[in-house]
Amino acid sequence: GIDKQKFQQFSDICNHIRTLCRYGSDGVTSGQVQGMLCQMEFLSHVRYMLTLDPKDFSAGCRQMLVKVSGLLCGAAAMFARGNHETQNLTMKVVPNASTLMDELPGCALILAEVFRGNLELCQRVPEALIRQFGDLA
Repeated sequence: GIDKQKFQQFSDICNHIRTLCRYGSDGVTSGQVQGMLCQMEFLSHVRYMLTLDPKDFSAGCRQMLVKVSGLLCGAAAMFARGNHETQNLTMKVVPNASTLMDELPGCALILAEVFRGNLELCQRVPEALIRQFGDLA
């Protein structure tokens, strides 16, 4: 079965990361939080999750993967938000995130924040990704 307590702890951590990356905290700016997460190699966890193939999981586990990936993708989106350095780092997961977007909808959050307000990265958006987003609409 699913360890509900561990899932709740994971959810709390991801939501706290999202909040810190967006608003900062006592005397620490959001950019500083993003920088600390870079130093802790936060993105390596996202990168690993995006290498998982949902088809390798049973139906029940796949549902949990969607929930867990949604939480982690939400945190990763805030990690990238409004910071060209973290957007550039997060750009490295775009190919995997775009491949998994149909099965793991949270990946769309990462894709949106990687490009938001970053003209340089927007000019490098692969045409296939634009088509994929168009197909979702």
